[in-house]
Amino acid sequence: SASSPGARPSGLPPPPPLGELCSTLTRLAGVLGWQPPDPFQILDLLGPVEMSPMEWVKLAGPAHFSEFQCTQNLIHCDDHFSVMVACWSPGQSIPAHHVGKNRNEWVKVTHGSLTYQELGTGMFWGDVERESELPEGSSTVLREGSARTRVVANASSESPAVSIHIFSPPLTTFTFRTEKGIERKCVPMLAGALSQHPLPVGGSDATQVSTAEAAAEAARAAGANAAAEQLADRGAMDSLEAAEAVLGGDKVTARGLMQTAGRRYLSFRALARLLDEELARSDCCDDAVTALLRKAVFNAEEWRGKLEGAAASEASCMEGPRSVVLASRPDYTLALCFWGPHAQQTVTAAQRGGGKSWSLVLEGELEERTFAAPSSAAPNGAAP
Repeated sequence: SASSPGARPSGLPPPPPLGELCSTLTRLAGVLGWQPPDPFQILDLLGPVEMSPMEWVKLAGPAHFSEFQCTQNLIHCDDHFSVMVACWSPGQSIPAHHVGKNRNEWVKVTHGSLTYQELGTGMFWGDVERESELPEGSSTVLREGSARTRVVANASSESPAVSIHIFSPPLTTFTFRTEKGIERKCVPMLAGALSQHPLPVGGSDATQVSTAEAAAEAARAAGANAAAEQLADRGAMDSLEAAEAVLGGDKVTARGLMQTAGRRYLSFRALARLLDEELARSDCCDDAVTALLRKAVFNAEEWRGKLEGAAASEASCMEGPRSVVLASRPDYTLALCFWGPHAQQTVTAAQRGGGKSWSLVLEGELEERTFAAPSSAAPNGAAP
């Protein structure tokens, strides 16, 4: 491997954002044809890259951190390269894995620090043969050369970390070596994550979101409050507040999302806040709530974690879903539901009390059936 320090001499133009790097890689892929890239050329391209404030919000905001494992998302993939952003909560690691023979990996640590270990093979499998630290700001090329197993981890047990990874040939699936044998896991793709919004020029301090503030919010999302206080001098910001600051002070609302393209990562707290604002309006719009749910993307590990207890009791789910209340207000309830196999629920108009409901299916499929009301209502409004 080879590394370059993250220090940047003064007097140089602003560093290129991550989106510009991906565009450069696309152009380079068109020139390379079937030739492999020069490892040090890619290292030189990655070294000066710094995520823009909007990229911090979209790629390393609260929804991208999980308390269970490192969250990795593909943000670019072409014939030669794939680009991934990894968000590490304190102490998290990617367990023993390999990325494939003759595949190179370039890593830039944009916040925190990582440790990289190569494990022995054969009878010495599991023994650490080589270990190195990847400090904040460093850019490193890891030459695979063989299907060698490695472990990458957040070096800190108190602070989060964020890193950018480039693979060539492109990588979209990790291969893990576990006690049960070989397991493969696809890396999710964030479609449209690098679409840029113009930043305000000459705006106030509130509109100029620094990477330190974005990293601070990431730290809070990962549960590292002490680290967050060290990263930011100003007040706490959730993902929506950070986005509003980047967008020049424009407030993010459910109505506003109806007019914008793409999808948005949200925490459940942010979703409840948007619902509070929309449902409190005298001209509350059903379409705005529908658009909000269609555009929302949630961290799968987070909602799966909330439903662990519900899933454990799946055997008794035939009568209906197991629910976890996320927000309870006088005018609405926000709930996360787990439906076991063949689970079903009957709800009559009388039971609903004339209200409305919206459903967003996070995983699997649901079937909804509507029946005409009988000529004479059954006792207590029950279904016939």
